[in-house]
Amino acid sequence: MTLRSLRGRHGIVQSMGFPLFAALLVAAAIATLGCLVLIQVLRAWITTHEEFSLAAMRQLTKACQLYFVTNQDFPDDLRHLAFPMAAPPYVEQSYVGDGVTVVRQGYQFTYAHPHPDHPGKRSTFQILADPVPGRVTGKRHFYIDHTMVIRETMEDRHATSLDPRVR
Repeated sequence: MTLRSLRGRHGIVQSMGFPLFAALLVAAAIATLGCLVLIQVLRAWITTHEEFSLAAMRQLTKACQLYFVTNQDFPDDLRHLAFPMAAPPYVEQSYVGDGVTVVRQGYQFTYAHPHPDHPGKRSTFQILADPVPGRVTGKRHFYIDHTMVIRETMEDRHATSLDPRVR
């Protein structure tokens, strides 16, 4: 191109750059795509934590079932499933916490007996998994007991044996 072809009607060289409006449109499109990606990443983050919670509940329930086969009773607390109280251990030490509650991957797991004051052998137990408050870790609350059926709720409360099964 020559200088002559760049001259406008009045002899002034016209700008060849992006107009401000076009630059704003490009910035808005990039911001929109960034938001969509962020939403998908957060959704994947929550799904990963929820799936981890389900796997941990299955692991703890299987350990309790194996403990029952050996001892004809469910453990008093989760510490009975790990070393040094169990040799060989049924689960890793990181699964037992203080014996009643443990926090892993954004979920708090709580082990309990439905009737803790009932004398004699314990024929059942329950494990609850709830998202840790104040963190983006999950939306669902889970429940499992000796039947090995995991139940869930989206409500802001503990799941119970009356809630629907996890699909």
